[in-house]
Amino acid sequence: MNKLMVSYIIFVFAIIALYGIAYADVISEIKGGKQIFMNSKCNSCHSIEIEDIEAKVKKNPAADLSKVDKDYSIEFLVKYLSKEEKLNEKFHPVGFKGDKQNLNELTTWLKSLNNSKCCN
Repeated sequence: MNKLMVSYIIFVFAIIALYGIAYADVISEIKGGKQIFMNSKCNSCHSIEIEDIEAKVKKNPAADLSKVDKDYSIEFLVKYLSKEEKLNEKFHPVGFKGDKQNLNELTTWLKSLNNSKCCN
């Protein structure tokens, strides 16, 4: 009975550890998205109010991305930023210049803003 209990406890700890590793990976991807946003100079046109990011352009800035529409999937955002998909009959003015991994991190972070502390 003791061996069974020890095996069960080890199994439970292994599951918890794997969950923690997976969760940490998602969190780091989300945090990395903000850095990619800034490094890619997305804030030249876009602001994100809930992150205290102001658009550098003051005349006619692009949309504030604090409330990325929940109707758009990460897959759509990836295609839109890659100029493979249109929004309101228009492609995104500037195609994303980073690699696929950075684009996925960026869009994951943008979608995570819907779950943030802000915006009614």
